Amino acid sequence: MAPIEEIPSRQVLQETPARVLTFLHGVGTSLPIRGLMLQRGYTPDTHDEFWRLLLSVSGYRTEQPVLDEAVKAATAAVDAWDEPTFRVARAALRSKHPEQYVFVFGDGLDSATGPAALVAVTRFLDRLDALEKGPERKATRKADHAALARLTARGITPDERARMRKLLEAAKSGTAAPSAPVEVDPDLDRLIELRAMYEEWAEVARVVIRRRSDLIRLGLAQRRRKDKGSDDEDTEPPPAVGMAPTKPGGQPG
Repeated sequence: MAPIEEIPSRQVLQETPARVLTFLHGVGTSLPIRGLMLQRGYTPDTHDEFWRLLLSVSGYRTEQPVLDEAVKAATAAVDAWDEPTFRVARAALRSKHPEQYVFVFGDGLDSATGPAALVAVTRFLDRLDALEKGPERKATRKADHAALARLTARGITPDERARMRKLLEAAKSGTAAPSAPVEVDPDLDRLIELRAMYEEWAEVARVVIRRRSDLIRLGLAQRRRKDKGSDDEDTEPPPAVGMAPTKPGGQPG
């Protein structure tokens, strides 16, 4: 019998990177969760490959591991850094360096909360690096350097950018760390591959992890307020596989 073909919907693919980011952050910052997952083959190499797929969809690549406590501390530091820094940078560039402002923030780059802050800060730093020495911006180098000098005067110095790079490497680790992103358009095949990997390991996690708080941490369960009363009730949604199984010939499975 031919295998059932599974086709992810457009909406499912669009939601996948955010789901994977939550999942990886949960695994990467919890030794108990990783211990349970390891029993089913979730090795450091698996985690590294997971990051590699996620970051390749966003234009990133992975590097070396960092310890769990460093992951938590670095994530908190990055999360606290992006909002005030982005506000200062916007104010510094908007009127005096409008072209550089558009280059850095023009596509809607904004601060974020939790693991999503890691992506926002990495993009921000990459764009400042491009202003400094990106070959594609050779024609505007003088103006770009003037914009960077203004940011340096506002505290966004080369040393501070280097410090944040190190924090990002730690924060995105757990067992693997991403660095040096380059923006690219998501590739459909890689998104499909990422979705398939997520569904496999999300299902494994639902089998081996019994603590609901851990499932919530991984994004595989959620809290809902009861209709009556003031207590919160933990609920676990059915597996959000998001695929439409079809049998050969196009008939629903």
